[in-house]
Amino acid sequence: MIILGTVYTFLSKIIKELYVRLPDAGIKETFIKECSRWLVQRVTGEFYLYKDRQDGTLVVSEDLSRVYLVLGFTKPLGKMLPLPIKVRMTILPYKEHLSYDRTIIPVSPVSLKKQAEIKKVVEKAAVDGSLITRFDSIDHTKILEPKQNTVKISQRDTQLMSELKPLLFGKIDPNETWVWKRFGISLAENPNRLISLINNKGQVLMNFPMMKLDPCIHDVLSTILSGIKVANVSRIAKTMAVDYEPLVDPLNKLFEETGISFSLYEIASPEETFAANYFKEN
Repeated sequence: MIILGTVYTFLSKIIKELYVRLPDAGIKETFIKECSRWLVQRVTGEFYLYKDRQDGTLVVSEDLSRVYLVLGFTKPLGKMLPLPIKVRMTILPYKEHLSYDRTIIPVSPVSLKKQAEIKKVVEKAAVDGSLITRFDSIDHTKILEPKQNTVKISQRDTQLMSELKPLLFGKIDPNETWVWKRFGISLAENPNRLISLINNKGQVLMNFPMMKLDPCIHDVLSTILSGIKVANVSRIAKTMAVDYEPLVDPLNKLFEETGISFSLYEIASPEETFAANYFKEN
């Protein structure tokens, strides 16, 4: 489960790498077309497995707002678990159907009251045509296009870097790694626009507010400068990672003569986060 969650975290890179390595053009086209949909169209969460049909299993979202028809692999989902049951799973599109990633975690039995509610939702979906049997296709060609770097180095950034650079002398620690990780990528997840600075021991060195919802060059430079001048930080990590890809290249350009390098910190997928927490609790 943890491995699968990690696959989702790095799915974009995996798709691009395998696409290059696949020898057959026809296989490449099918592969990239279908797998790229999993980046934006997979649905992860808790569902009710309700009833098997000849053409799949009726799966209802936890909030009872959507009913899916999901195909099993060699057998219907109800042949593996007693129905109805509440589970955690990930629904995936494949061609004109919906399937899943072969991982289903039982959550709890379904009460008689809830079964009655689910039955009404399923019957309504059959009547009004809202049963979801497929997801619309997407423009998969864009998955291979490199992301455009929209973060530019401003004059203020350059001035701040000129102030910071001489202060780094003798402080860069080759054994230290820092990660800049946001509390969340949306306003709902991160209303205070906070970002954490974490070392390679998993310790949070500081939390501080960003200027905007996404981190900027000024956030990084001013924090390091403040750490040295105000907090008397004696060691600066030689290796750093940020969870916002557009920052990586401009930061590397600014720091290229210092020996400090930046890379992308991949934000864990919901599946990977759940798996990590699941094994901690169990």
